[in-house]
Amino acid sequence: MALALDTRLGPYAIGAQIGVGGMGRSHLTNFQLHDDVQIVTVCDVWDVNRRRAQRMTEKQAGGAATMEPDFRRVIERTDLDAVIVATVDHWHAIPTVMACQAGKDVYVE
Repeated sequence: MALALDTRLGPYAIGAQIGVGGMGRSHLTNFQLHDDVQIVTVCDVWDVNRRRAQRMTEKQAGGAATMEPDFRRVIERTDLDAVIVATVDHWHAIPTVMACQAGKDVYVE
């Protein structure tokens, strides 16, 4: 999971962690180990997962991530560079394709 980016431009805003269940939270933890990554939004259809993931982002430099239940709202945001797709397997394709079409960089498990 390496991100190639120019850190002279500032933090690389991960648009969202789409899917923050068990594996998603594991990815969230790993991405937060990088100083040049800012988790801006956590997204999951289940409120319990969103709240757990948001709590995981409270200590990052930019503050806690916002929460969003609908991945389409996340992909529509123009202030985000990339998304991490960590949904259940049968939901990987749709957010991945839509994020690519929106010009986002995508990490999909």
